[in-house]
Amino acid sequence: MMIQAVIFDMDGTLVDSMPFHRQAWKLFLQRYGMHLTDEEFNEKNHGTLFQVVPRLFGRTMTDAEAWQLGLEKEALFRDIYTPHLQAIAGAVELLQHLRRLPIKTALATAADHLNTNFTIEALGIRHLLDAVVTATEVKEGKPNPAVYLRAAQLLQVEPQHCLVFEDSFSGIAAAQAAGMRVVAITTGHTAQAFSHLNLAGIISNYAGINLAEYLS
Repeated sequence: MMIQAVIFDMDGTLVDSMPFHRQAWKLFLQRYGMHLTDEEFNEKNHGTLFQVVPRLFGRTMTDAEAWQLGLEKEALFRDIYTPHLQAIAGAVELLQHLRRLPIKTALATAADHLNTNFTIEALGIRHLLDAVVTATEVKEGKPNPAVYLRAAQLLQVEPQHCLVFEDSFSGIAAAQAAGMRVVAITTGHTAQAFSHLNLAGIISNYAGINLAEYLS
């Protein structure tokens, strides 16, 4: 078996949370008198909190300031998202199946540790993950491959033996730059939007997927 580990992004991949992040960012920016168009927001919203917050505010700032502002936004996100939090169909069952195989598993996300723990605990999947990497450990956001390389390091698996599930173009680029195979999930983009990429597969959710096809 070529694949020895499966690594999941979190937002948009294990949970369909991105619309709620957008709501939280909009409310947060309004607090500071900023009103960005969707196009402006999309251009700036990639990477970790250390990178996104200064970009949105349009000025340089210390890591500490960026982190505090980012945590303010993330607290707002958790308030908005808590009543709606649930796993994407089949995600928990897939993690359980990988555990039985056994295939190592990890979470590799640009989210901070508070959001990550919030999601892991709500889904009840901590015991199904061998490693968790967040923006707290890796400051370089996707499309930089650092978060995926760190996950592989913690799993003690070579990157070429890792399979990644991702929902974003920057996340796919990060995983591929790390030398990993990628399956895209269409929570934020259509299958057609991903069709030009060299992917192991494209799915809408995890229910009924042919896992053997991706692991071989």
